[in-house]
Parts: sequence; C-alpha cells; structure tokens
Amino acid sequence: MKASATLFTRHLHIQSLLALGTVLLAMVILPLIVVFFGQLLLALPRQIALVMILSAAIFLAGAVGMEVVNIGYARVQGTKATLMYQMLALIQEALEMMGIALFNYALLELLLGQTRQVLLRIAHVIQLRLCSRSAGIVG
Repeated sequence: MKASATLFTRHLHIQSLLALGTVLLAMVILPLIVVFFGQLLLALPRQIALVMILSAAIFLAGAVGMEVVNIGYARVQGTKATLMYQMLALIQEALEMMGIALFNYALLELLLGQTRQVLLRIAHVIQLRLCSRSAGIVG
C-alpha cells in the first residue's frame, strides 16, 4: 500500500508541474518559435544571433525554469510567505529582465551596424557627387 501511495504522490507531483501554465505554454510555443525564427537567426550576423540565443536561454531559465522551482518550493513549504520563496522569485524576475536587456542590446547592436552601413553609403554618394562636381561632370 505504501509503494502505491508513493507512486501516486509522484504522479500527482509531476502532473501538477506539467499542468503549470507557463511550462505547457513554453513546451508548445518554443518549438514553433524556433522553426519560425530559425531562418531569421541564420540570416543575422553570427555574433548578434548568438547573443539573441543566449538572451532567450537566460529569459527562459527565469520564466520557465525558476517558475518550476518556485512552484516546487511553495508546494514543499506550503506557503509563499517565506524569505527563501521571495529570494527565488527575485532570481526569477532578475533572469527574465537580464534576458530582455541582453536581447535589447543585440537589437541595438544590429541597428547600429545597419545605421553605419547606411551612413557609409550616403557618405560615398556625397563623395562621388562632390568629386564629379569638382571634375566638371554634371550628374
């Protein structure tokens, strides 16, 4: 009887973790995101793509990983009103914010690179026009 009760308790524990909305949502949406944005990541410069992947991993570690830890801790302790739970929640939020900040950094680096290319092209066109005017060529 005791072995079956332990098995039942383990089954309930696993079932409660799988029933967690964020975990289920991540399990369904994450593969779709990888398929949908995979080509985009391959088209980006390698360093930018790696930073974006790292930022996603950090964000998911907080959003999904720490969520599971927090739920497990709350189930064991029976309450969320402990200092340890609050510290775990703080770590969860910090990971999520660091992931978003790192993703924003990657986006800004990408935009800066694109802006430099556009400015160089504009400068090249201006230089060509100035050279053609000084040489007496009208364009």
